Amino acid sequence: MPMKRQTNQKIFPASRLRLRWACFPLLAIIWSLACNLPLALDAQSRPLDEYEVKAAFLFNFAKFVDWPKDASPNEHSPIRVGVVGKDPFGQALERVVARKSINGRDLQIVHTKSLAELKTCQIVFVSSSEEGRLPEIIMSLRGSSVLTVGESDDFAPRGGAIQFTIDDNKIRFTINVDAAERAHLKFSSKLLSLAKVIHDGAEQVKN
Repeated sequence: MPMKRQTNQKIFPASRLRLRWACFPLLAIIWSLACNLPLALDAQSRPLDEYEVKAAFLFNFAKFVDWPKDASPNEHSPIRVGVVGKDPFGQALERVVARKSINGRDLQIVHTKSLAELKTCQIVFVSSSEEGRLPEIIMSLRGSSVLTVGESDDFAPRGGAIQFTIDDNKIRFTINVDAAERAHLKFSSKLLSLAKVIHDGAEQVKN
């Protein structure tokens, strides 16, 4: 069912959704780690577009991040994924998380520009349309255990936790470990091994 925008929400119950990862080997690696599946890329599969890939990354990031216990009302509450600003995903994000769960928790998509509501999310994707508000958004989430993800230039060096980049026509990502530490988030070593890892404003490891 199509979702209304603004601040409405939709909860997706648990199950499995099969996606095809042709032409995206890094994404296939993450997917196989998340689902404990062997890599099996089908050369006949339809290549995914940029935001289908990024939507799948967002879902899989949640499998490789540990939040403190007080980051959610309880252990059974949905994992809230906020999208702030102009939504570039279309229906891709809803399709990716539909009928899926993580550790028994459903996923809830939230579309909002309210900084107060963002604090109730576990993951927040900051659209490139909000680049001018980025300092305000990052500052408003200080002290909150929110995983911030964005695609604007210098998103990670400016305090975001994970930044999408495109390298050689492939989706990559950079992790700011200082931002993660401030949010009391712990990343799996598997995820860190696939990322470019930086500290605030300075590169540490480049893959």
